Amino acid sequence: DTCAVTLEKTIDYETKSEYLLQLVLVDGGGIQVNGFVQIAVLDVNEPPRIIGLTPNITVDSSTQPGTIIGSLFIVEDPEDDPVTIICSDSRFGQANYFFVVDNPLFGIDPVSGALFHRQELDYETQSIHVVTIGVGDLSNSPLFDYVNITIVVDDVNEPPMQLTHEMTVWESASVGSLVGIIRTSDPDTGANGVVRCIQRNLLDIFHIN
Repeated sequence: DTCAVTLEKTIDYETKSEYLLQLVLVDGGGIQVNGFVQIAVLDVNEPPRIIGLTPNITVDSSTQPGTIIGSLFIVEDPEDDPVTIICSDSRFGQANYFFVVDNPLFGIDPVSGALFHRQELDYETQSIHVVTIGVGDLSNSPLFDYVNITIVVDDVNEPPMQLTHEMTVWESASVGSLVGIIRTSDPDTGANGVVRCIQRNLLDIFHIN
């Protein structure tokens, strides 16, 4: 004869990894014998999960490379696999590591999850970046979680540049003659990119329009 044991509700290895099922054997003559079955729960690697994420980050275009622009990403993972790189874990101390997917402009600390940019950010070139952050657990069969965050580059008014520094004029030139053109440049766009020249001296000899 056999007795089948079936599962009546979901179980979790991290919560309880072993059960002792008590039972009574009764034959047709009414004789009873106490018994038990020890049931071990087998662990299945479950994927980590990125939580507490700020989906949008704003950073000034003047921020220096290497500056941390994103706060700590919290990882939740029910596993407790032994590893060499330890990440913060809110429940079981699961070891995880962070990485940026296919984006050389940005980097992330594999342990803390601190996001930074490796190169200068230029608002005029690209004002919005979508970065994929991944987290993986260090186990024999690693699993991963991914999330996209949007980084908005805030325009910072950058100084104009003077490109012309030397001119010549004949002493025989008449009043009102064009001496030369002062060329300027400004990396900004819109109103911030409009450059004016303001004369500060020699007002009785030259005039800048």
